[in-house]
Amino acid sequence: MKFISLLVVGIVSLVNPSFAAESKLKCQFETAPEHIEWTKEGGQIVIWTEPDKETLWNVEFQHTKEHHRYLSWINEHTKLSSLEILENHRDIVEKTFLYRAHARDVMTEQNPDVHNSNLIIEGRVGKIRPINCLETWLFDTFNHDYPLSKSPKEFHAAILRNEKSKQIRIYYEHQADGIDYAGVNTSDKVLGLIKRDLAEGWTLFYDLHNHPFNFKNPYGDLGGILCPSTADMSFYHYPSPGLENAVITNGRDTIEMTASHLKDLRDE
Repeated sequence: MKFISLLVVGIVSLVNPSFAAESKLKCQFETAPEHIEWTKEGGQIVIWTEPDKETLWNVEFQHTKEHHRYLSWINEHTKLSSLEILENHRDIVEKTFLYRAHARDVMTEQNPDVHNSNLIIEGRVGKIRPINCLETWLFDTFNHDYPLSKSPKEFHAAILRNEKSKQIRIYYEHQADGIDYAGVNTSDKVLGLIKRDLAEGWTLFYDLHNHPFNFKNPYGDLGGILCPSTADMSFYHYPSPGLENAVITNGRDTIEMTASHLKDLRDE
C-alpha cells in the first residue's frame, strides 16, 4: 500500500530512540493509523487519534526532503506570494466574468469568486499563514501517493478535538486515485463517524482540504488559490455539525477561516 511507505518514517522514531533524538524537530505523528480502508469506489479513508500537542499546530518545524522538493517545484514556476497568486486569480476571473456579461448585454451582481477573493485580499476574512505541522503531515501523505507536481488533485480531512482527553481525531480521505479537483467532500461513512464522536464530546475543530497548483493553465491562473471555491462554500454553508474552522492549504501556505468568516462568503 502506497500510504504505508510514508508512514514508516514516522514510526521508526518510536522504536529507535537514537533516530528520535536526531529527528525531534521534525513534524511527525506519534501513533500509527487506527484504521485504513480502501472504499469500493477506489478511494481511501484513514483515521488517526493523536495527543493534542502544541507542536502539531506549529508553523516552525523541519520539513522533510520530499516537502522541500515540492517547495522547490513551486519556486521554479512562480515567485509570487500566495496573496499575489490570489490577486492574479481574482483579476483573471473578473475579466472573464465582465467580458461574458458584456457579451450578453446584461448587468449582473459581482461574481461570487471575485467577491470572496476581495474579502480575503482586503484582510476582512480569514488569515493566510505558513502551513503548520499537522497540515504538512496530511499534505505530504497525499503528495507522496499522488505527486501534485504531475497532476493537480485534492484530498480532504476532518479534524476533531476532545478537550477532556486532550486528543485530536483525524479523518483523512480522498476519492479514487486522488481524482482531480475532488474538492471538499465528506463521505457518508465519515460523516456518520463524526456525528458519533460529537455525541461523545468531540468538537469539529478543523475542516481541511488542499487547492493544488496548476502551472499549465492556459489562462495564467496558477492554482493553489487560498480562497474557497463556490463549490467549497456550498459545502460549508450546508448545515454542518458545529464546524469551528475551515482551512485550505496549497502545501506552502494556508488560509484559516472561522465559522463567522464563512457567513460573509458567497456560494452563488
